[in-house]
Amino acid sequence: INDILDFSKIEAGKLEIETIDFDLQVTIEEVTDMLAVKALEKNLELNCLIDPQAPVLLRGDPGRLRQILVNLLNNAVKFTAQGEVVLELSLEQETDTHVTLRFEVRDTGIGIPGERMQRLFESFSQVDVSMTRRFGGSGLGLAISKQLAEIMNGTIGVKSVEGKGSVFWFSLPFSKQPAPKTELHQLADIRGIRVLIVDYHRSNRKILSTYLAAMGCLPSETANSREGLKLLLQAAEEQKRFDIVFVDQMMPDMDGEALGRTVKDTPLLKETRMIMLTSGGMRGDAKRAKEIGFSAYLTKPIRRSNLLDCLLMTLNETTLQGLDSQKQVLITQHTLSEMKKRALRILLAEDNLINQKLALRLMEKHGYCAEAVANGREAVEALRKTPYHLVLMDVQMPEMDGLEASRLIRDPASGVLNPQIPIVAMTALAMKGDRELCLAAGMNDYITKPIKPDELFGAVEKYAIK
Repeated sequence: INDILDFSKIEAGKLEIETIDFDLQVTIEEVTDMLAVKALEKNLELNCLIDPQAPVLLRGDPGRLRQILVNLLNNAVKFTAQGEVVLELSLEQETDTHVTLRFEVRDTGIGIPGERMQRLFESFSQVDVSMTRRFGGSGLGLAISKQLAEIMNGTIGVKSVEGKGSVFWFSLPFSKQPAPKTELHQLADIRGIRVLIVDYHRSNRKILSTYLAAMGCLPSETANSREGLKLLLQAAEEQKRFDIVFVDQMMPDMDGEALGRTVKDTPLLKETRMIMLTSGGMRGDAKRAKEIGFSAYLTKPIRRSNLLDCLLMTLNETTLQGLDSQKQVLITQHTLSEMKKRALRILLAEDNLINQKLALRLMEKHGYCAEAVANGREAVEALRKTPYHLVLMDVQMPEMDGLEASRLIRDPASGVLNPQIPIVAMTALAMKGDRELCLAAGMNDYITKPIKPDELFGAVEKYAIK
């Protein structure tokens, strides 16, 4: 129904395209997380590679971008019976203020006959009628994706080999947000470490190697466990030990658990730090990984930010556990999320004391650290002194309201430590045009009062937990 409604709006020339600040990495990770369950149900590898050189803080329409990505990835998973689906983002062109990015969705599915590729982007079209009966769908997804790409001044296309798979691609231009101040001290902690990747899937190895090399690590890779064991022993004998080993759980010659046990049972290798990767573990898998001696257990596709955090925690795991092995803490997606929550600093600007206490108690209950001020002027002062990660800003406040405060925060001359800090508006007003007023003042998003926990924490996770 949504496809048909959007198609009607496009045909009538009434579809609106937004231009707002967004984080491309967050948008892509939301989409891959959404499709990961569907891929797992079919035992497919779903992976994502974001070019480390591509800027991710952009201005554009993340909702319509997400719509194109979901359409293409959903089709790729739907028409692939075995193998993998990979989303790859690369940098095409860049200036000081703008960037053009290329998105490719590659699959090992059924492919498309050459004579039928021209019809793919037409309305209500699939490769043939039997496909509609077998796989379902409205036949509008690709047509809408093409029109959305063109409305956003982009292009879209497909390459395919029948029986081997397809590559659907599109290129879109975006404006760039001002570059934030980057903190390099975390990367300094992992620069130069030697990392071995043991994974049967070439795409997985490529993605991990690309991200690790961009972080300054020295990655090596192999497609099977026995070769991995050989490389580990050779490195140890030459006094050039690997600092960390990534091990895929499912491999044909020797699975990840068996490799882990062998490593821990080999005196020369027993101190090796290992991270297990899985496309979708079963109940009890993480517990067994911990018992074997793995430091971390992560689900694919791995978020780039989680990769860095996991490396840092694995290298410093003595801070997470006592000498007693029973007290060992296994690093998981949940561990990383909780760690980010504790490190996050949120500023709440709210003049109503009851609302203030309720919001603070709600955030504390969910593991967040938040501090409150009573108006926009106090919020600006606080942001000049303390490096917060997110502002929750009431719109109507005395002395200085949320709109004026947001405009001042965005001014590079305001003296705040981070003029690009995410600001989420909170307001009891629900008039048409209120959201546009908030966005025009420099706010990133808008939630209504009384506050709904799901809406609040959705905004916190979207803008601050990266």
